[in-house]
Amino acid sequence: MKGINRTDNPTALPIEDASDAELEAMQRYGITRVPAAVYLVGLYRYSKLADALAEAKRREIAF
Repeated sequence: MKGINRTDNPTALPIEDASDAELEAMQRYGITRVPAAVYLVGLYRYSKLADALAEAKRREIAF
């Protein structure tokens, strides 16, 4: 089962590092892995660009 997504979702990504138990749980509950943007500001990660920009602006003011 490793590296295989059993889904009709065309954007689903393979799960190479998941255990068989994790893959079975994902299949049972209909969970798929999809690509997602992550914005880095220093050591922090943001899933929303607006939050990353707000942090970058705060840093600019602080210096």
